[in-house]
Amino acid sequence: MKHALLAVFLVAVALTGLNCSDTPPRPTSNFLRPLNMALVCTEGTTVVPLETCVTSSTANLFGYVSNGELGDLAIINLTTTDNVDTDRFTPGFTRVTLGRIPTEITTGPSGQFVFTVNPGDESVTRVDVSTYALIHQKLPGQPYDILIPKAEDGLGNVAYVTMPNLGAVLVLTLDVFSLQEPSSIERIELTGGSPATMVLKRADKKLYVGHLDKNYVSVIDLTSLQEVKKIGLGPECADGIDNDGDGLIDQQDPACRDANGLSERKPETGPYCNDGIDNDGDGLIDAEDPDCQHPETWPQCSDGIDNDGDGKIDFSKEPGKGDPGCKSPFDNSEYSDNPRCSDGIDNDGDGKIDLPDDPDCQGPWDNTEAPLVTACNDGIDNDGDGKIDWPMDPECWGPEADSELPPPGSCTDGIDNDGDGKIDADDPDCQKPPFEEKTPQCTDYQDNDGDGIVDFPFAPGCKSYLDNTEVPECMDGIDNDGDGKIDYPDDPSCYSPYQNSESTKPPLGRVRLAIDPEENLIYALHRGYRSVTAIDTNTDTVIDVNAEEMPGADPLQRRKGIKDIRLGRTPLDVAFVASGEDLLALVAATTGEVVYIDVRRDGRELHRVQDSTTDDVSIAIKPTLTINNEPIDLGFSRDPKFASLGDLQVVVLDEETNQRQYYGLIFSDDVRLQTTEFWTIAYEGIIPGMGDLPVKVMDNLGHVHLPKGGLCEAGVKPGDLLIFKGQLSCGGVSGTYFQYEIESVDDDTVTLKGGSGIVLNDDGSVPANPTAIGLPNVSCFIGAATVEVRANKEWTVYGSVTGFLHEQRNVNGRCVTPETPDPRFSSRAKEATLKAGEVLTVCPIDPASTQVDRYEFSNAVFRFTILPGCEPTDETETEFRLAETPRGTTWTYAVTGAMTAKALIIGTLPRRLIVDPGGAYVYAVDPAGDQVVRLSVIDDTILIYR
Repeated sequence: MKHALLAVFLVAVALTGLNCSDTPPRPTSNFLRPLNMALVCTEGTTVVPLETCVTSSTANLFGYVSNGELGDLAIINLTTTDNVDTDRFTPGFTRVTLGRIPTEITTGPSGQFVFTVNPGDESVTRVDVSTYALIHQKLPGQPYDILIPKAEDGLGNVAYVTMPNLGAVLVLTLDVFSLQEPSSIERIELTGGSPATMVLKRADKKLYVGHLDKNYVSVIDLTSLQEVKKIGLGPECADGIDNDGDGLIDQQDPACRDANGLSERKPETGPYCNDGIDNDGDGLIDAEDPDCQHPETWPQCSDGIDNDGDGKIDFSKEPGKGDPGCKSPFDNSEYSDNPRCSDGIDNDGDGKIDLPDDPDCQGPWDNTEAPLVTACNDGIDNDGDGKIDWPMDPECWGPEADSELPPPGSCTDGIDNDGDGKIDADDPDCQKPPFEEKTPQCTDYQDNDGDGIVDFPFAPGCKSYLDNTEVPECMDGIDNDGDGKIDYPDDPSCYSPYQNSESTKPPLGRVRLAIDPEENLIYALHRGYRSVTAIDTNTDTVIDVNAEEMPGADPLQRRKGIKDIRLGRTPLDVAFVASGEDLLALVAATTGEVVYIDVRRDGRELHRVQDSTTDDVSIAIKPTLTINNEPIDLGFSRDPKFASLGDLQVVVLDEETNQRQYYGLIFSDDVRLQTTEFWTIAYEGIIPGMGDLPVKVMDNLGHVHLPKGGLCEAGVKPGDLLIFKGQLSCGGVSGTYFQYEIESVDDDTVTLKGGSGIVLNDDGSVPANPTAIGLPNVSCFIGAATVEVRANKEWTVYGSVTGFLHEQRNVNGRCVTPETPDPRFSSRAKEATLKAGEVLTVCPIDPASTQVDRYEFSNAVFRFTILPGCEPTDETETEFRLAETPRGTTWTYAVTGAMTAKALIIGTLPRRLIVDPGGAYVYAVDPAGDQVVRLSVIDDTILIYR
């Protein structure tokens, strides 16, 4: 905890401009929203190779910094820490004026020129580092990034420029720079995507390109100027690639049930009975195959019948054909509940239908065909500063940014950030929201949302130190993902109220790349997944860093099928630093931190986030207890009426290992499994993702269809409770909630147990003497109804990051559990029960009591035993009975893991990382702090340039 408080204090210091460094910051700022930096080495007045600044004591290293506020270049002598004045006849420090906003910058092959990317006026500018002379080359659209090979690479005197809006990479000929007609510039066309960032493997003449809107990396052969491969990042069912070569991508592929699907590979068997293919490899095709002889058992999307009467039949691979309600041949409903980007309708009237024809569709899960509009691409001056959208408004870091306002803290830092001669409260720009609140909620030491948890990284609603709300999206009262459902449990995307996202969409790419000095490895940052994917450049395949043979593997991530490094922070940039045989990667994050990753150490490939040396044991912040979403104030006592996980105290279990029990939780000895997250333990809790689902009763025999499916992956099992919600009337019995026990489960269909139906109270609770009802039929519903699935006489256990752990999987639409499930992946718990013949004489029940039979819960992270509640049988209070636990009783634990990543706070928003030629330093460009920070990778010291 001391470490966490120190981190918050350091960030608060950074926000107020009181940065510590080897030398005090200079009074005159030379940076106004710096965005990137290029390095140039000189000896005397001569430009020399960058390596000279490592070997020569008389050489000086200069940084050319692209300023996003005024459209110029600031120059700083990184060797002497002096700002360079480009015009001695003008008072103060002067910069190189470009007349346009440079977002990226790089050094040319000879070092004599630097080149800037200017999206605003669709150009690239060449700057002579000796004379500051400028030459501009117009482009056929907005550029994003630039990469220039070295002369020895054998690729010619060219520059590669990514063009997201064109879906191409331009090849600029530098010998005729400024003379090329924009329309005649050679381009490398990519098959989809919005190319953005690049790295070059010089030895193989291969260019690797990350995208703004796709979850893959394109590989370009620079000899043929052709895209030769796509390397997927994240789950196969959300990477934008046809991984199994069947012509279907992601949710168009019948093997993908949702965006979290790990594979597009076809099932070995199934109703592919009219495609002329031996799908199951038994040598028999279509009608010859006995598996195809029983159409009455086939799902609706394979039975040759127009089940929904819309004139369209079954699933088809061909776009525009088949029933748009069918997601796959295994879908058991032709009724469409698809999002607008996969419903077969031209919803926005632009003549283009669904993905991939409508370019406004981010994916088949997208529920709007309208263009994605943010504050930084809506054509409006949202903050009233006279500057509109990206790249003209310097507060916009890209077209996807959704705010034109300055970062929090820029109106309280004592600096004239916009150069208008007015500072903080005196500046009228600071009178606009959100600057009435001087310090972001996630750094103000206040419990703003009243949950007992303060500031980042502990408050679940805080995404960074600069976030101005502590309330998570799943309890903020807002429909954040626009699906018409708000918060937990109504929004099925919310696994718990402490989850900070209501969306189930796979995140967009915004992929940034770095290649190691030996060119054998690429790290691809994915901002949406908060992950780092390792790519082997010799095979152009993803390295499974969690494979069993990997020394740095995370076994929990392996079980979930995750092959990359998950950070818990949103990454912005990455840089490799070599030290002898060891290789280190530094990742800059939106939290103002740099996270260290051991790529290779002592000859072993690790790909493991470095552990903090400060936190050596897991802790759990005092738990909260709620009943039906109403908080119960416990103090540090136990209310005997409610089931308890143990006394609210810390117990030392082992002095040598420092293993402890916190409020009933005993943590795993494997620190690699500990994550900082929120764990929810709920009695008869809603199965995560099963909170408010559309439903269709299929017959009078208890068969109920849930069109969205996903029951197998959600962990629904026989014995769980299906609860109808709405205006209900069956057999003369009316109500708002009808409850049934589930007898069997398929992925999108359940069969209800006869004789299990009861009518619940209007608040969803179970009556003392419930009214029995028969199985439902289609006439039971007066209006629209939805359902939720709850555990039956069990507690559900799930983490806000780890999720709901179970072994059940979907195989051809059937829910399958291994014969010998791994007990480490458990999500169900039972209360202890009173032993037969025992009379309860102590209440609350002593944790060491021998009167109860315990049912220990254990999974990969922790274990515990739940003691039941109790109450006196009479006024003498000498004998007690067990109290029934109310449905919705929920314990929530904020857990800080022992595996806390090593992270160094270096600024506010370190957008770019640049490695010093000698590898001893890494420079972080921090636009929110108007500074460049030099970090020593040897001793973690920092130096601030302003």
